[in-house]
Amino acid sequence: MVKCIGLDVHDKMTMACVLDPASGGTRFEQLASEPEAIGDWLIQQTGGQCRVSFEVGSRAGLLYDRLFGRVQKVTVVNASKMGPLYRLDGVKTDRRDAQVMAE
Repeated sequence: MVKCIGLDVHDKMTMACVLDPASGGTRFEQLASEPEAIGDWLIQQTGGQCRVSFEVGSRAGLLYDRLFGRVQKVTVVNASKMGPLYRLDGVKTDRRDAQVMAE
């Protein structure tokens, strides 16, 4: 089955959330924010059998270019439009952001 991966990308660090529909599991990993490293990690983890989402940001263009054609689907999200959906309790964390991107 296709895994869904959400990335919360920052200048130096990226939090990744992997949702595995086959097992129902969720796991998190911290990665370097280099597009090449993220792309290689995705291929190692999924063989390209994944859908990836991440927020618009300074690295979004480079990351999109690196992932497009290597994974099944790449979605760049405008997080300001999603705020009310997952910040109801006022708590914002990198893990939560990555999980919302994966969902």
